[in-house]
Amino acid sequence: MTQLLKLATTLVRHHGFTRTALARSVLALPEPHAEPLSDSAVTALFGQGDAARRTLIDAWLDEGRAHMRAVPVDGVKRALLARLEYNVPALSHLPEVCSIRLIIGSHRYSQDSPRHLDFSRLRDSAFRLLICFLRYSTQQASPTRHVG
Repeated sequence: MTQLLKLATTLVRHHGFTRTALARSVLALPEPHAEPLSDSAVTALFGQGDAARRTLIDAWLDEGRAHMRAVPVDGVKRALLARLEYNVPALSHLPEVCSIRLIIGSHRYSQDSPRHLDFSRLRDSAFRLLICFLRYSTQQASPTRHVG
């Protein structure tokens, strides 16, 4: 199942955080299946309904954390940029992550976790980080970079 989840995370770019991505993961095996998993097989392996999608989202988030750990970084800013780079292929599907996790919830957080989060500070920090990422991406893609 772990191998299928890992393969399914690579399919998020094209299929989103869907049961289809989970079903099609068997087509990317070293010895691929002839057809995607049936819906009942997806349910048996990953959960019923949106629970399967949450399983895929959690696997994708885990892969993102592993990516951050694997990238040599010289500080928090670079680590966060590494995470943003990991997110780029799935950008169009990220609203799904937010809605699924808000509607269904996440099994990772206990009842002891803080109930009050300062979302305005979080939003502002995320926005500043996004601006930094866009500047960084533009500099990396630019054929003539100015040294200064």
